[in-house]
Amino acid sequence: MALIGRQQIIDADDAEEMDIPVEAWGGDIRVRSLSIDVRLALSAKYDSDDLTNESATDFYCELFTISAVNESGEQLFTEAELGLLKKKNWNVLEEVCNEILTFNGMRKEDVEETVKNSESSPNGS
Repeated sequence: MALIGRQQIIDADDAEEMDIPVEAWGGDIRVRSLSIDVRLALSAKYDSDDLTNESATDFYCELFTISAVNESGEQLFTEAELGLLKKKNWNVLEEVCNEILTFNGMRKEDVEETVKNSESSPNGS
């Protein structure tokens, strides 16, 4: 592999996409991986150890809104449409969001494993 430079790193579209089958909605939903800044903002806004029913709903709706994209990679929903998602079946949205969390390595188990691995690495990173 060739050595790349700063601009190539900046210009690279390294986001990944995944299709999630959602039988209750009659097809697949495409999600895009979260960027570092979006992931950090979500983590700062919602403490996973302190999610109440309302904050969990807000978290799932926001996570879905940020992640769900069409074939062109454009978001399917806007922040202004979060209320529409709150009218959907909780179990279905939770299942989809759990897939999104897994895809982005954001499940509590994933984070704990990453921390454990970084602590056990020889250089600590």
